[in-house]
Amino acid sequence: MRAWWCASNARARSPRGSRRWCSRRGCWCACSPPGSCSERRWASRRASWWGSRCRRWCRGGRGAPPGSVARRAPAVTRRPCTSFDRRCCAPCGAQGSWWRRTPLACWVSRSPAYAPAPARARRRPCAWGTRTRGPAACAKPSKPFPETETTMPTPALIENTTFLLPHHAVRVDEVQWSASERVRLVRDDLLHPVAGGNKARKLDALLPALQAAGVTDVVTCGGAQSSHCAATAALAAGCGMRAHLLLRGEPPETVTGYTLLSMTFGEVTWVDRDRYADREGMLEHHRARLAAGGRRVAVIPEGARCVDALPGLIRLVWGLALTLDRPHRTPWRVVVDSGTGTTATGLAIGAALLDLPWEIYGVRLVQDTEDELRRTEQELVLAFEARHGALPRRPSVLWAERAPARRFGQADPADLEGCIRTARRTGVLFDPLYTWAAWQFPASFSSRHLRHTVVVHTGGQLNLFGVAQRIPYPSLAHE
Repeated sequence: MRAWWCASNARARSPRGSRRWCSRRGCWCACSPPGSCSERRWASRRASWWGSRCRRWCRGGRGAPPGSVARRAPAVTRRPCTSFDRRCCAPCGAQGSWWRRTPLACWVSRSPAYAPAPARARRRPCAWGTRTRGPAACAKPSKPFPETETTMPTPALIENTTFLLPHHAVRVDEVQWSASERVRLVRDDLLHPVAGGNKARKLDALLPALQAAGVTDVVTCGGAQSSHCAATAALAAGCGMRAHLLLRGEPPETVTGYTLLSMTFGEVTWVDRDRYADREGMLEHHRARLAAGGRRVAVIPEGARCVDALPGLIRLVWGLALTLDRPHRTPWRVVVDSGTGTTATGLAIGAALLDLPWEIYGVRLVQDTEDELRRTEQELVLAFEARHGALPRRPSVLWAERAPARRFGQADPADLEGCIRTARRTGVLFDPLYTWAAWQFPASFSSRHLRHTVVVHTGGQLNLFGVAQRIPYPSLAHE
């Protein structure tokens, strides 16, 4: 940044008695004492002259209007000036300044094209840029624009991690939430045609780490319509790994939705509910059976509930911080639906790592699971700090219960109708099991908080196929 100097302290006695040299105006003026009759006459003549002209010849951005009582200093280099203002910046009591759009609010020495300061001037650093209002051209501005990637350094964790998604950009849309309110929506459902939402975020750093370790097969588990299993199978196939999926229950008569995608991208094994209750033992038994054949197998817990999935979620927080206005000053409220609690915990860790004053709300999809989610949050935070060091502050998730509470995977016809009405009104498709719970939750916020609310769309739209098999699909008339 160039150094700006002014000479407002330089004053010289004029031949006309009480008049003195004012470097702010570049002329001889009678402004002593401030607020005197002569000063008021000067301000009146200046205002009347400027009221009829928007262009003048002035001395480096300053000069007395033609025909005024003040006369110009000799040997002054003049240039055309097209900017004017009425702000007060002169220390001699002037009622306003003539310069706004140009950085010349005082005597400056920027280039040889401008006139130098008077010989008797005593230069000092210009304080114009320190004002809260004004162009702030003489000093560093006080952040007139939102913080962007150029002003927010990349965290070392993100720089040293290999990710699957090609970029960190986050798409945030303003969607009509009610008749008079709009809410920002993170469109992570558009990340991948199959593996969208938080599933892709959790696998963003997990699968490249497994691929770098030479893993050839991955084993994971989930429900019959598990979007996590379908996303793992699709993304693992893109990385050259085979996915073995252990799905709970019995094979359906009609294969649709995420069950169809799981059977398309991976190898599905159906497990009865009694055996599925011991998930860790079931996954380890299947891994050992595959490893006996000479394969290098890795286990991905249900819902990718592990510390290796957190860097992808931290990357999401960093992308949001580059997109939202004033991320370090605005207490944004980030709302996300929570099944296993990994996504909400990862967002809270990212906000703590970047020192963001955000509040992370995790909407519980199942009643009476708050203790389990808090236990998962504590385990993930401790595992993250053991691997990457202590966090600047303790992350915390505000767990909220879905209203009305229900069992996991239980769809309500009223929720399905709400998804249909919202899709017709906004063009955004939610599923009644996961994302609809997060989209409804801001109803408890006030209008002031809704302006700073961000809802994360976690995908899962193909759950509508499984819901349509269990409950009658409503036929609603257009509103």
